[in-house]
Amino acid sequence: MRLRLRLLIVIVVALLRSRIETCSASWISIRVLPNDVDLLHVSNDRYLAYFDLGRNDLVIRIGMLSGMLRLAAHPVVKTLSVRYRHRARLFQSLQLRTRIVCWDHEAVWFEQELFAHERSIALAYCHAALITKAGIARVDDAITAARSTAASPEAPAFVRNLQSLSVQMQLAQREQPCHAT
Repeated sequence: MRLRLRLLIVIVVALLRSRIETCSASWISIRVLPNDVDLLHVSNDRYLAYFDLGRNDLVIRIGMLSGMLRLAAHPVVKTLSVRYRHRARLFQSLQLRTRIVCWDHEAVWFEQELFAHERSIALAYCHAALITKAGIARVDDAITAARSTAASPEAPAFVRNLQSLSVQMQLAQREQPCHAT
């Protein structure tokens, strides 16, 4: 199944499912299909696509999509860190849990974990911002537009470590000259 068709299915199903609170977890099921595998197990890029599907489901179900539309904002991944533990195999059924860990004025930290047979196979942390034509949109504005009064939980230590790493990577990226061959 093509990724665009999967995305369309996730969007339609998310719109039909009940709304959840901002800091609640969203679950979706994913079947590993032949175009998802590379030499009998899921390829790295497909895991990232699965995580995209999970974030879309969560954003719709917490009502943040309407806030993003009002702001004319779209999400952009700033940093993504994944730890793979076990392989996902062809035709395996996976469950993906997605939740918001915390947010600040310019970005949201998501935690996403893939399970197969109730065993964790991959864990990801994603730092995503909302971008408009004018620049980075305030996450609080999108959450307020979603009619939520939730305040961000305090960032756990591992998120603060990932934030620090992200800043270091950003600085290194700016300092490195391009040496095209």
